[in-house]
Amino acid sequence: MSGKSQAKEIPRSSGVYQVRCIATRQIYIGSAVDLRARWISHRRALRRGEHRNRFLQEAWNQYGEASFEFSVLELVVDSERLQSEQSWIDRTGCTDRAIGFNIYPIAGSPGELNAQLWEGFIDPDGNEITIFNLYEFCRQRGLDFPSMHRPDGQRVVITNLKAFCQEQGLGCAHMHEVKSGKRKSHKGWTWRKNE
Repeated sequence: MSGKSQAKEIPRSSGVYQVRCIATRQIYIGSAVDLRARWISHRRALRRGEHRNRFLQEAWNQYGEASFEFSVLELVVDSERLQSEQSWIDRTGCTDRAIGFNIYPIAGSPGELNAQLWEGFIDPDGNEITIFNLYEFCRQRGLDFPSMHRPDGQRVVITNLKAFCQEQGLGCAHMHEVKSGKRKSHKGWTWRKNE
């Protein structure tokens, strides 16, 4: 389904979805706690030209909004959502550029960085916990992902910001905003003036 009027037909349920470019037949597989809100969020980012999946954004720019449709593949309880998404990613082969737009072969957008095992966290009760997907863990509990994903706290002297950002997978523009004080942190990195 496409368009704003059809968004109301998408359930506000947890599940796995597909965004398909009708012109190329390529697909994007994802999952969400609220499928309707996720489609609205995708469309908003795509319309602004700010979607973090450049392949999906390029196709949207080339073929236009009318060439995209959203469909629910499976409704699942939230605790089984990532496993189901992984099954659909594996089944469809959507990381193959000829087939789909997905960048990462691991469920748990925004990518491999977040869909990994995180150990060493201590909960408020003092219990050690293991987290499979830090991004989802933070989102579900209202926690600030950049703060939870903070680097080890060591001070780093950077001589070439562009090269550093490329090596660390950081947005150079975001790091400039951190340095200028327009942003507090970017993916856990903060700025401290030379003392």
